[in-house]
Amino acid sequence: MVVKSNIEPKDTYLRQLWVILNTCKGTVPLFRDLGLSSSIIDMQINKIPSVLSQDLDLQIKKYIPGLKLKSVGIELEEEKTILKVEVEKTA
Repeated sequence: MVVKSNIEPKDTYLRQLWVILNTCKGTVPLFRDLGLSSSIIDMQINKIPSVLSQDLDLQIKKYIPGLKLKSVGIELEEEKTILKVEVEKTA
């Protein structure tokens, strides 16, 4: 299953992942580690997937244990950078 950061999915598990993709780390009280680091904004586009893979894997294990990360990619749509995350359900 694939989740894109610009399209909110209907499935509950995938929507939880979509929330992580669209949340800036440090902005959620009591869950300061939830979300993506804003440091990726200035990162070279080819380095983003490898940096995010490790962070997303930890967050999925912590917050969405029913999913397993398969891959992280980048797409460019209308001059916008879109995160594309592939996961599989484990439960």
